[in-house]
Amino acid sequence: MFSPSFLRRLLLVGALASGAVVRAQDDEDGAVSSEFQTGVLSAYVSEGRENFDGSPVIESCAVVAWQSVCLEVGNVTAFDNDGVEWTAGAAVEAEWAGMAWAAGYTHIWEDFDGEACEDDELWLAVDMFSSESWNVCLESVYSFEADGLYWIAGVSWTVPTPDTFEVALFGAVSWDDGYALEDFSGSDHVELGVEVVLPLTTHSQLAGFVAGSWGLDGVRADTNRDLFFGGVSYALEF
Repeated sequence: MFSPSFLRRLLLVGALASGAVVRAQDDEDGAVSSEFQTGVLSAYVSEGRENFDGSPVIESCAVVAWQSVCLEVGNVTAFDNDGVEWTAGAAVEAEWAGMAWAAGYTHIWEDFDGEACEDDELWLAVDMFSSESWNVCLESVYSFEADGLYWIAGVSWTVPTPDTFEVALFGAVSWDDGYALEDFSGSDHVELGVEVVLPLTTHSQLAGFVAGSWGLDGVRADTNRDLFFGGVSYALEF
């Protein structure tokens, strides 16, 4: 059931702040499947911005899926300070017009520097094109707290490699409409990266990535920072 590498990476490196986009792969007997992922990131980056003052973090999530429905809970904990974030959500996927669609709800609770905040988000994602090597997707996230939308378009290319490992190049560009930056509507950031996945067994894998994020109008108006970061993760399916 391993989540599509590119869409999962968009979340892990912070291109999106919604819950995980998970595709529940139906077993022949319709059995419930589950997955656990944990990883260490050099920084927790979302919407082209560093969270928790740029502290390294450990990020973990657990997913339970049945047919095309899944539930997820996730946690991000900072090493250098008291930053912590919890997420819980549900998602459903369907095929329509020859494309794969996923929609979901995520509740976010975050505590940092003595200040706690919560948010509820709705998101919709669509695979506009998918092949053995290429994937093109579009996702939109709506925040109730900010009353704003965040759009991201992404593409990934899986490099031909031996069966012992996988290499994927990915890129994304985003548009902020009052989601990350209040009273702002415009281009936000561009992100490029590479990921290497090493299958360990039929049900487990290691992955590592490095990425760069360059601020456009939104990030420039907010933080004026370009970021480089990376991480490693372990995933187990059972």
